[in-house]
Amino acid sequence: MSVVMWGVFLSLVWMLLFGRLTLASALTGLAVGLLVSGFARWTIAQDGREVGSRRSVSFPNPARLARGSIAAVRLLGFFLVELTKANLQLSRDVLRPRPDFRPALLALDVPDLRPGEVVLLAAMISLTPGTISVDVERDASTLYVHSIYAGDPEGLRAGLREFADRIVAVRGERRSHRGSGVG
Repeated sequence: MSVVMWGVFLSLVWMLLFGRLTLASALTGLAVGLLVSGFARWTIAQDGREVGSRRSVSFPNPARLARGSIAAVRLLGFFLVELTKANLQLSRDVLRPRPDFRPALLALDVPDLRPGEVVLLAAMISLTPGTISVDVERDASTLYVHSIYAGDPEGLRAGLREFADRIVAVRGERRSHRGSGVG
């Protein structure tokens, strides 16, 4: 999509946000849209090519953006369901005379996650009661997780991989499952 098309699209978004469909609003939105899309075109580069190179710039495909947005909503929903289940499980075990805790430290291989995605995964894990992200390798390929419910390490890994798969889905890519060792 060209800079002009993005400018027109952003001007429509501008007018919808401000709720005015006037000529002044359209021109202001178009100016802001052209500035934003022009700046993005100048700064966004892919394939390691030089910043500002016209051939290396690629705006997101609208279909891919839609898929990523849907995947982000699904990730949020999945996280909220898992968060609720973990809260209920931990509450139940805390109130029991003999809680069913089986703590362990697990290594989860995440070589196909980008550094920011590893941070997101670590945050989601740490926000879930009963689990906490302990460490990450320097190259962000392995995340170490402590869980009080590690009676089934492979089952726990599968659950953590589900989080990672959903994070990868937000960028529109499929993830291959790789094994990981127990730490």
